[in-house]
Amino acid sequence: MTDTKDDVFIYRIDENDKIVFVSDNWSKFALDNDATETCIPPFVLSKPLWEFIGDDETIHLYQLVIDRIRTEKKTVKISINCDSPNLRRFMQITIKPFLENQIEFTSKVINKEKREYLPILNKDAPRTDEFVRICSYCKKIAITENEWVETEEAIIFLKLFQKDKLPQLTHGVCPACYESVMSELR
Repeated sequence: MTDTKDDVFIYRIDENDKIVFVSDNWSKFALDNDATETCIPPFVLSKPLWEFIGDDETIHLYQLVIDRIRTEKKTVKISINCDSPNLRRFMQITIKPFLENQIEFTSKVINKEKREYLPILNKDAPRTDEFVRICSYCKKIAITENEWVETEEAIIFLKLFQKDKLPQLTHGVCPACYESVMSELR
């Protein structure tokens, strides 16, 4: 894949974990991927990073990573998926120290794959009061407490298309991604 400026997204947080910088292509990427307008710079800048992460597990892991970077001046690389209903994006986030105790996050698209439309990933799809956990990193879905599978497989296993409405998505961290992030900190 050829790198383009549209495939690299940068943001920085200050010593208080507030977002102080986003790259020029930030808004386009956010809006192209169903983010609300509250995710564009006027609403993001000066806000704590933690307002934009949906679950305590992911916040905890990011806090561990940021603390390690600040104390050891270490660079950490984390693989994530940034999926939309029609597209799977494999990305790598490089998190490193920056000026004046800031932390810089550089997210780079490594590969893109088109996929058959998945309504479960559409934020506007009608939802029930039920919840299904999706990994914040790899986007696998929990089908049991300890078993996480690809979204397409979870749809079949959980019989999601046999229901009138889809469950809501709640985020968490699957065991494989948790171990991957922790191994970066060792």
